[in-house]
Amino acid sequence: MKIDRKLNLVCKVDTEALGEVHVHSTPIGRIVYEEFYRVIGRALNQIGKDDMLLTGGSSYAYLTLKDVATQMGIWEVEGNAAKSVKVGLLEEIVRLTTVIYLDNKQGWQQMPLATAKARKLLTEEDVAQVEGQLVFFTLVVSVMPRNLALMTLTAATGFWGSQLTASSATEWQSSLTTSTAAGSTGETPITASEQRLPM
Repeated sequence: MKIDRKLNLVCKVDTEALGEVHVHSTPIGRIVYEEFYRVIGRALNQIGKDDMLLTGGSSYAYLTLKDVATQMGIWEVEGNAAKSVKVGLLEEIVRLTTVIYLDNKQGWQQMPLATAKARKLLTEEDVAQVEGQLVFFTLVVSVMPRNLALMTLTAATGFWGSQLTASSATEWQSSLTTSTAAGSTGETPITASEQRLPM
């Protein structure tokens, strides 16, 4: 995959309510990054200092972000929720995330992650797993240079059993429909050997 193409994250989760689902997420936009760049940078730096960048990143990232934001006094901002990390950043990450699930009658379908959470279709453990990966993905993609972000996420997703893709949620869903019919497992994941790094 060329590093100038958009990186999205897809993680698989075995849920009690929906079976195996594919959770697809796109990076936050520039405006949100500029609002929260300091806490994003500090949280990623702390994960690196704790030597948890790869092996423990996904389970560690959410709590590290919360700790750093709390220390900075912006985890929750009284009277201005949009400036708080809990609302302004995390809710945006959730908004950019889609759950793709298999309906026995209608085939592969989509719903927003927020809807799946509100309907309690994901357990607390499922949500923690997903949000940890989403936060780590957000920190890395937002701060690191593209080639380094790709290398870091390729290594990290290997531990998680997740994938990077340039496909949108709808494109990913279409690939699942095709691969299910063909008896495959879906899109080929991006690997470190596919990077186009500067010489």
